[in-house]
Amino acid sequence: MNDVAVMLDAAVDGIGIANLISSYTERHVADGRLVQLLADWTTPLPDLTLYYPDRKRVPPKLRALIDFLRVANEPATTPMPPGVLLQGSRGAGL
Repeated sequence: MNDVAVMLDAAVDGIGIANLISSYTERHVADGRLVQLLADWTTPLPDLTLYYPDRKRVPPKLRALIDFLRVANEPATTPMPPGVLLQGSRGAGL
């Protein structure tokens, strides 16, 4: 199943379990609608990982995206425009 919203709704409705990133589930866990399973086997992952085929010949548009995401994933010292802030542990993965 590739639809995160459907997987989350199914888990909240008690139909099954879902393997989702915490940003999708933390509100439901806090409300008691979901519980974390296998917490001892959970490995923290970076918020964002970007895979691309060649580090030597990166097209300019991809380079711009990578640079933008790096800046957006740094701890904010000044407020960022709406829709730009990435939540989580920050700083890992790119």
